[in-house]
This record gives sequence, C-alpha cells and structure tokens, in this order.
Amino acid sequence: IDNPACFDGAAAFATMILAPGTADPKQFIGCARAAHASAAGPELKAGATVVGGALVARWLARDAMPLRRAYADLACHLRGAAMGLPRQMPRVWHV
Repeated sequence: IDNPACFDGAAAFATMILAPGTADPKQFIGCARAAHASAAGPELKAGATVVGGALVARWLARDAMPLRRAYADLACHLRGAAMGLPRQMPRVWHV
C-alpha cells in the first residue's frame, strides 16, 4: 500500500464510473479533469479517463475528507450534465 506505484500510502480511495447510455462519455472528460485539477493537491491525487464507453474517475488521498468533497463535487456536476438531475448528492449520501 505504501508503494508509489500502488496506493502511495493513501488511506482512502474512490472510483466513479459514468456510463452515459447513448451519450458520448468523452463530452464529460473535460469537466471531470477540471474538477480534479481544482481539488488536487499534495493530499489528494485524481485522474479521469474514458474506457469502453464509460467515464472512469479515480481518487487517492491520505485523508478521506478531501476525497469525499472532490467525489461529491464531480458527482453533483455529472448528475446535472449527464442525467439532467438536480446538482446535489442523492439523499442516501447524507445518511
């Protein structure tokens, strides 16, 4: 877990996969990378790519709270942009 080629000592990690149905997932890669750039820092590493018709976003962090905020920011944006839903986390997220 401490190896830089693996988790680089991260205590928290997350993956988000968006399979936008008939939409091209490449249209969301720019906003995912912009969200990552605004949240990234020495305590949080992030990346996004398109694989097999899906947008895949990943995070690694030494502390879970910055990761949770970055995940929520992108999830809210993608809910609105890809699904036309309100730009807020689902109610279950707040349990």
